[in-house]
Amino acid sequence: MARTFPEHPSAAADLATLDRETARLLETVGRLSAADLSEPSQCAGWSRAHVVSHLIANAPALANVVRSAVDGADVTMYASNEARDADIESGTSRTPAQFHADLQEAAGSLRAELDRLRPEHASAVCPRTPGGFNVRVGNVPYLRLREVTFHHADLLAGYGFDDIPADLVEAFLADELTSNPDVDLVVAVDGYDPVVLGSGGVTISGSPGAVLGWMGRGLTEGVRGDGPLPARNEG
Repeated sequence: MARTFPEHPSAAADLATLDRETARLLETVGRLSAADLSEPSQCAGWSRAHVVSHLIANAPALANVVRSAVDGADVTMYASNEARDADIESGTSRTPAQFHADLQEAAGSLRAELDRLRPEHASAVCPRTPGGFNVRVGNVPYLRLREVTFHHADLLAGYGFDDIPADLVEAFLADELTSNPDVDLVVAVDGYDPVVLGSGGVTISGSPGAVLGWMGRGLTEGVRGDGPLPARNEG
């Protein structure tokens, strides 16, 4: 019997799941040499070093969102888009050991902040940048889990979208399917009821991991279409 996608994908982001996926990421990063880190990632224009640097910088940024609700701190997630980009770029000069240690420390510090969240904080919001769109505090665990999982695959280091646990693939697909209101498409994921986006159109099908890779990163391996595949984000 075909399955339907969950209505609330962020519910998949319990802290134990985040701990597990962070540990898997750290294991991969710990195997990367300086030469490995200099190689291109799946994210256009970024090396593997850029991806890990981003994951390090993203943790305190999300911690700001938590502190805005728990402590009433007058902060934004990032000081600015320019500051975010500069932090990522400057962080690429780390040694392999520094990358691993800094990622572990940043993830641990964010995890401690997440432990302070209570149900009454969930609906609070924090601007991503001054004057920018708001980030809902209750979404922070899910946002971090998505960053950790997608960027683990982006490292092209033996972990891909087909390696993501099935429950997370399902949650991420549900999120992607509700985040594309202006797309005309039929998404027929193997084992699930087809989902019509917009007025329909080309039918895209494949395994859950393959379709997630296409929807989230524009990857076409393992994806089938009854017409030309629409252009997607390439990360």
